Amino acid sequence: MTRMKLLTATDLHQHRWLYEGLEKAVEEHKPDVLALAGDFLDAGELTADHCRPEECAERLAALPCETVFTMGNHDADGWEPFVERWLKLGRSLFAPHGEAVIFGPLVVVGFPCSFGNDRFFLMGRPHKSMDVEQWLPKIIEQYGRAARTCWLMHEPPARTKLCPADGFLAGLDEWREAVKRYQPWLTVHGHNHITPLVNKCWHDKINRTICINAGQPHRTMRSPKPLHYCVFDFGFPGNEPSLPTKVEVSAYPWNQRFDIPK
Repeated sequence: MTRMKLLTATDLHQHRWLYEGLEKAVEEHKPDVLALAGDFLDAGELTADHCRPEECAERLAALPCETVFTMGNHDADGWEPFVERWLKLGRSLFAPHGEAVIFGPLVVVGFPCSFGNDRFFLMGRPHKSMDVEQWLPKIIEQYGRAARTCWLMHEPPARTKLCPADGFLAGLDEWREAVKRYQPWLTVHGHNHITPLVNKCWHDKINRTICINAGQPHRTMRSPKPLHYCVFDFGFPGNEPSLPTKVEVSAYPWNQRFDIPK
């Protein structure tokens, strides 16, 4: 059996105290891969409490693991200086946009973001439609069942406990329909990072799929709060891309965990 550990976090918004928390989490859990599911940068006004995009690149590049980024609505013009510094530091850039990235047996699919300016994140790549039938079947065809392991979606699917019933943060019907049709093992979300904290609920299900949003303290909060993140400990049958045989899911600082058997 091959084990791989994936650490996921969202909505850091360039806050120094959240980046410091991420560094400590990586040091503690030693993941093979770090996944930032959107809004690790911030398109708003920055203060001394924020890292600049170049500093974000330096801090993340210093972590001893691969990192994959999916687009959030705040990852806008800060993306270009971030990537320039990231590449100068010699790091490989994994930024799937309606695409899959492969880390040994682990296949991670990154979804586009419906809100925000994706021109910067695309870096010349074609825009991907919100109609997943235009691109997701090609990924499923290429990687088979392995493509159903873990999907990163900044915006959550509609009608789960992780988002309100309506309004700006209600989630996407398109993502819910994709989850219902293809039934991935895990989906990871952000964007609405307060509702999970208010509802005291960091995961929900759509049929067999586990949807996860560990939450994050609001970006306007001045006082430091603990980083919210999840760790997925995968067991795979070998080293080639495949579905895992089991996953242990842990959420922090919730201090809760559960297993997903095959």
